[in-house]
Amino acid sequence: MKKRNLFMLFCIAVSLIGLTSCNRNQGNITAENFNPDKMLGTWKLVEYSSVATNLDENVVTEQIKRTEGTLLVTKKDGNYYYTENFMNENGKQYSGRLTVNGNVVRMAEEDGFLRTDVDTYEMTVTELTDKKMEWSYERTYTHYESGTDGTSEFKEKRVVTAIFTK
Repeated sequence: MKKRNLFMLFCIAVSLIGLTSCNRNQGNITAENFNPDKMLGTWKLVEYSSVATNLDENVVTEQIKRTEGTLLVTKKDGNYYYTENFMNENGKQYSGRLTVNGNVVRMAEEDGFLRTDVDTYEMTVTELTDKKMEWSYERTYTHYESGTDGTSEFKEKRVVTAIFTK
């Protein structure tokens, strides 16, 4: 009788562990399983973070955090469009077209790339469920800066994350 009860407890534990890991991996997105139509609708910003680090000096050069804003994703004639009000430092609202390539979305102005900082607007969708969406971006590059004493350059790393809920 004891062996049977222990076996039942073991089976229950294995089932719970399996269910937990299935639920945890439910939103993980890859280029192969990404469905951009799941992005459609109005999303409330939970957190937006952008951190730039001077890798040569190991110093954070810019840090932006926001917890308010919205992202609206629509579809017209097979194309995806967005309106957002949280990425720009002054809270200005932008609208444009989303170019989708696998699970990478590039945000552009509707009439072309008018932003000077377009590199930070190519985001990888890392999680997408009916209620939650996460975007991320990471890039290391040479940063050039002009000043009164000439031009300086350094290696910079920028990490951006955005978390939304419906």
